[in-house]
Amino acid sequence: MKTEPHRILAINPGSRYIGFAAFRGAELLDWGLRVNTAKTPRGRLRVAGRIIRDAIERFQPDTLALKCLDSSRTSLSLDRFADSIHAIAHLRKLKVRQYSITELKRLLCSEAKGNKRQLAAMVTAAYPVLNPDLQHEMANRNPYYLRMFEAVALGIACYRQREE
Repeated sequence: MKTEPHRILAINPGSRYIGFAAFRGAELLDWGLRVNTAKTPRGRLRVAGRIIRDAIERFQPDTLALKCLDSSRTSLSLDRFADSIHAIAHLRKLKVRQYSITELKRLLCSEAKGNKRQLAAMVTAAYPVLNPDLQHEMANRNPYYLRMFEAVALGIACYRQREE
């Protein structure tokens, strides 16, 4: 009997940019950033929820991998967004795995104290198709694609732990 590989949707929530990556087993299906252009906090929450519901509908995951929000770097709106993701996952009966950036670095970076750019490089080594995005990111002064690379890292970590 052949079992279906796990389908993982990895989400790095943000109030303006939402990083995502979709996996079927170890295969990276899709990745990217979604921009939330709503102007009000209520509007941002509504649009962000729609982005998440659309991604769940599109990729049909059985597990959501989410980045834990750092309590010192979050806002009430972002906390509400995270709560809404958990509510959506509960309604869809999805497993939720959460990882902090520290856990991701510990699980995936070869050095004990990796940084976010090293994490992005590690992700690109695993999935060379991401190399153009990494090149753009290294040329940028302000981080733009890092949310996406973190989402891919979330999916990798989740897949590895599910396979153990």
